[in-house]
Amino acid sequence: MVGWLYIDGIVAAPIRVLDTDAGSGMLSLAIAKKFVNRREPLRGSTLIEYRGWQHRREVRCLSAEVVGDEMLIDAVDLGMPDEVEDGPGGPAEDWLVLDGRPLAQVHGFRAGGGPGTVTGHCVMRVPLAVWRDLRVGDRAPLSGVGVPAGVSEDGAMITPLLQRHAPVHDPVHEPVVEVVRLRERLRYRVVPLATDWCEDATLLVCRVDRLEGLG
Repeated sequence: MVGWLYIDGIVAAPIRVLDTDAGSGMLSLAIAKKFVNRREPLRGSTLIEYRGWQHRREVRCLSAEVVGDEMLIDAVDLGMPDEVEDGPGGPAEDWLVLDGRPLAQVHGFRAGGGPGTVTGHCVMRVPLAVWRDLRVGDRAPLSGVGVPAGVSEDGAMITPLLQRHAPVHDPVHEPVVEVVRLRERLRYRVVPLATDWCEDATLLVCRVDRLEGLG
């Protein structure tokens, strides 16, 4: 055993194996399926306590499958759980920006990396109406983002990968997608990877390709 998995604040299982990729923020872990044998609970608030870390870290599970007596889980690192939206500087003011144009304020932004990190992952809540306009229709700005429809195997997915809807013969301009954090004076260059429903918004998981100050 190398650590503990917590779901919604409760210890769910001891972790048998935990492999981390510091560059990408990806984690792969294995737990005994007798503790968690379904994917649904892994959509909750999930924390990892690893014996080599000083603090627990929040993760977002992307996929999981049962192999033998184990549940194998892939997740992304979202940083320490005690980070909150409202900090000493006041309420967070985070904006989704497309090709330099602010589209909407996003909420619940979390990222595993900090200043100086080149790559990693982040998660945020995007208003439903905004996400619909970005994704629905061949000419929607982000309709061409993701994997080709029908290619990905999503049977093990917890947070479904985005599927590309644009026709192959009619390529869509790939816009520059950013999250600007005004309070923190940071700009994240991101690539949308997966989405899930959350209350009245869309939960969006992105890969962070670049992180820089606003100056």
